[in-house]
Amino acid sequence: MRTIDLRSDTVTLPTPDMLEFMMHVPVGDDGRAKGCKGEDPTAAEAEAYVAELFGKEDALYVPSGTMGNMVCVATHCRRGEKAVTALNMHMYKAEKGIFNPDLCGVEAVCLPHERGAYRLDALEQRLKEGDIKLVCLENSYNFEGGCVIPRDKMEGILELCARYGAATHLDGARIFNAACALGISVKELTAGVDSVQFCVSKGLSAPIGSFVAGSRAFIEGARETRKMLGGQLRQVGILAGGGLYAVKHLSQRVAHDNARARRLAEGIQDARGISIEMDTVQTNIVKVDLHGDLRGRAWLKALEECEQVRAHYITDDSIRLVTYRGITDEDIDEAILRIRRFCETH
Repeated sequence: MRTIDLRSDTVTLPTPDMLEFMMHVPVGDDGRAKGCKGEDPTAAEAEAYVAELFGKEDALYVPSGTMGNMVCVATHCRRGEKAVTALNMHMYKAEKGIFNPDLCGVEAVCLPHERGAYRLDALEQRLKEGDIKLVCLENSYNFEGGCVIPRDKMEGILELCARYGAATHLDGARIFNAACALGISVKELTAGVDSVQFCVSKGLSAPIGSFVAGSRAFIEGARETRKMLGGQLRQVGILAGGGLYAVKHLSQRVAHDNARARRLAEGIQDARGISIEMDTVQTNIVKVDLHGDLRGRAWLKALEECEQVRAHYITDDSIRLVTYRGITDEDIDEAILRIRRFCETH
């Protein structure tokens, strides 16, 4: 039986055309900066393209999304300064280093939210205290089933931050999925945020890396922070070229991933022992709540052993299924059949 791997869109592989493109890009030493740009022409081209696409003044390639978020927060904040986040925001729950007192040392102020959008009354009350340097956002919101924060709710948060002098950073790891779900461009979705990070190594199929974007002055500072964190690279154009190809040629196809996630959720939502909040299934993530005797990692282990379907642990009470390039309509049909069969017997 063939394995259907729905753990994450991080398991995507580059296309043959992407690999061919990466093999022939011009490269140079990106660590030898001329002003705020290095000597790698492909990295500079990719950063300029991303900046224009997102409506920002400049951009910077980084080796990972975790480093991208860390670079941005550590550029906005000094050690001991406070940043608003949430208990289940990916930056806080999974990435760890930003709010680790022994690493970046930024102090987390966790506020309540509704599917990634802070409650404006709670946010304003906290901002009024005058000690918040940064407000962190995430769109799409990973641990809430990949749901998106609509633009009007983003604007309410941004308006409050501007009023009280707090900067904003957006973890947009899957920003193209979110923009597609909302029917707007990434430029429209990220308008007004001071910095944004997005991954090219998830649904966009590049092998490695992320980009951050913001003002020219911010990116100049971010380049220094990246160096301090060990993210300065040499002939990085080979990797940044993959990211450039991904953004140019594969960012629009994520609509298929969103649609397949919806079809998967519809196909298993009434299976025995599980439930899905269908209104959260907006992008390429399906959060499944477990109600039977078998829970968490034991449920995942049994699903893989019995039906050769791989999924990802969130908590003992929930798991996620993620679609991406490489998961076909036929895979979705087969996954529905196998998961329903598993639920009937477990």
